[in-house]
Amino acid sequence: MAKTRKLTATFENGAEVTRKTARTYTHVVKGYCKGFYPDEPNKERCCFEAWCGRPDLMQKQVEQAKRQGMKRILIAEVNDPWAE
Repeated sequence: MAKTRKLTATFENGAEVTRKTARTYTHVVKGYCKGFYPDEPNKERCCFEAWCGRPDLMQKQVEQAKRQGMKRILIAEVNDPWAE
């Protein structure tokens, strides 16, 4: 069984996500949308999150988030302690 480690990624807005895994990831894509809170129609929530292992896959996830109507899309690089 592969040894796992904790990966973190910090977005430009200060939000941080973590994941414990043995896989290699380079980027995380997050998409935000509005309208899920009836009392606060302009409040955003995360509706899309994808961990990607290569830059081309990250671009593919950005396009998918756009097709799903995400109003704001953020990309963060993963801080991998095992990265070369």
